[in-house]
Amino acid sequence: MPAMPNSTVLVSRRWWLVVLLGLLALVGAHLMARIYRIGLAVSLWFPPSGVAIAFTLWFGPIGAIVTAIASVLMAPLWGSDGWYRLVGITDGIEPLVAWFLYRRCWKGTLSFKHLTDAAAFILSAPLAACATSAVVGSLTLTFLGKIHFANLTNSILHWWLGNAIATMAIVPTALLVFTPFLQTRGWLGGADKFNISVGAGPTNNLRTLSDNVTLPAPPLGGASSLSLSHCLSGEVLAILIFSTASAVLTVLQTSSGNFAFQQLSFLTFVPIIWAATRFGVKGGMLTATFCVMVTLLAYLLAYPYQISLPEFPIRPEVLHVHKLSLLMQCAVSLLVGCAITEKAATSVALAVERVQLVEYQARAELNEQLIQLNQSLAQANERLAESNRDKDELLLREQKARTEAETANRLKDEFLAILSHELRSPLNPILGWTQILRSRKHDEKTAQKALETIERNTKLQIQLIDDLLDVSRIIRGKLSLRLDRVDLVSTIEAAIETVSLAAEAKSININFIILNNSEFNQQKFLVRGDATRLQQIIWNLLSNAIKFTPDLGNIQVTLSIVIGDKNDQLPITNYQLPITNYAQIRVTDTGIGIKADFLPHVFEYFRQADSTTTRKFGGLGLGLAIVRHLVELHGGTVTAESPGEGQGATFTVKIPLLDANEEAA
Repeated sequence: MPAMPNSTVLVSRRWWLVVLLGLLALVGAHLMARIYRIGLAVSLWFPPSGVAIAFTLWFGPIGAIVTAIASVLMAPLWGSDGWYRLVGITDGIEPLVAWFLYRRCWKGTLSFKHLTDAAAFILSAPLAACATSAVVGSLTLTFLGKIHFANLTNSILHWWLGNAIATMAIVPTALLVFTPFLQTRGWLGGADKFNISVGAGPTNNLRTLSDNVTLPAPPLGGASSLSLSHCLSGEVLAILIFSTASAVLTVLQTSSGNFAFQQLSFLTFVPIIWAATRFGVKGGMLTATFCVMVTLLAYLLAYPYQISLPEFPIRPEVLHVHKLSLLMQCAVSLLVGCAITEKAATSVALAVERVQLVEYQARAELNEQLIQLNQSLAQANERLAESNRDKDELLLREQKARTEAETANRLKDEFLAILSHELRSPLNPILGWTQILRSRKHDEKTAQKALETIERNTKLQIQLIDDLLDVSRIIRGKLSLRLDRVDLVSTIEAAIETVSLAAEAKSININFIILNNSEFNQQKFLVRGDATRLQQIIWNLLSNAIKFTPDLGNIQVTLSIVIGDKNDQLPITNYQLPITNYAQIRVTDTGIGIKADFLPHVFEYFRQADSTTTRKFGGLGLGLAIVRHLVELHGGTVTAESPGEGQGATFTVKIPLLDANEEAA
């Protein structure tokens, strides 16, 4: 088997590490939740819920699968043995619902840059996802007989509040603190895949600009920086002390459940809102998480021997109020922090936009001055323009001439490269077989094959040289014709006979059809021309068709008489007066066809559709150019047609027929 690429191995190892870390984190969260267990499958708070949702928001549905596996493994810790452990699979519903609602439906971000992200998260995770988990889990345990039906409502409420508190205390803080680290390490994408604001309406330039703004950190250098640092440190210390004191005092009042408890339970709002207002969403959520942790630690210290008993000494109503207050504190912290952060980013964006507006106004004023200056210069330019027009026209003609010269030079270079390649190609087999013959280490069959190969490549070499000589004569105007009466039928048959072996080698069928016009049933296909050159015209067209037609293809040669009119006159030559009747030869193949952009250049010298030396079909690209010149010397025309690539091509030759007087002579 081929070795697995290094990148694939790294990705595979990374995902296994993600799953392993997720399992370890969930197992640790279950152990922490077990400390605060106050009933069957019910805890004061349920950290696995927060860990599972954060893990799933980072890595997708794989987090829900890992959550379900961890819950099944830790089920005995919560009193479920045997096949009852499979009930833990339902824990995977909660992170999956949170991920689907927040990331897929609401398109929420992992950075909580906007207030809409906070609102979407609260609706998706602590409300919808945790409520779904509480209802499904409690109903499942009730159906299995683990929970009495009379305690179902209380179980759902405890379950939901415990999961919701853990979700609000863990998930936003974890996303804000660890997401940049995971992105830097390459665990997540460099940019938030779903970085789209929640809600309808187009995103304007200001909103886009505020998304890209990073609030600057307070300066740390100089005396003023040192004073600011001391001020911030003192403020943070005050928030921590206030949070700790309010949390401890609230837990100490839970045993009474009186009015003082209710007041103290909402006292923690003060440091949380303080932190969110001063330090943004990250500072607010860190403070909210700290308050929840201190509160849980206070419960553990206040009720060290009673917190894990089947009947917790604190009334459920008191616990509901306290847990609900903690949940609200976390939610308010997230909302206020997002609002403050978004407002600060918007303020910076507004400041940047103001600077840009001032810069734009300055540029506008400068542009007005430049316009006035340009207007004054325009009059002078108009006077100069008249004198420059002649120069421009001369320059255009020079550029056109240069372009034509460059094109001609390029075509020359391409032709020389092809010529060198085509002249050398037949020499290689000739030289190779000659060396074999000289070695005399061969049998009669090998010698015969060598001679045939040498003969075939020599003929090919002769043909290439003949084409070059013809082109040379054409360019110098030295190509002449030996005129005589020629029968086109015998000429075409002779040309077909010449290329028959090449056609048979590719199993190509050549059909020759003669169509007689009703007015000329007795008309012979006699023309005045050079028999050798006319046969060369047909031979070149047939060779071209065979070369570009795949095996088992068809080639059809059609000879007919066409009556012209005043709008279809053939060119006047030194050899033939204008007449209206002429022979038409059509060579149609089923080959590769001709591209539409190359069709106008098909009869030009040194032009080929593929002019590289690595092309599939050989040749110098001179055959069709020679055909055109020879046809015109006979007073005729030649045209090419093709529906497109892969649809074949048709070449039509028209040559004037001898009139009755000339035929009789």
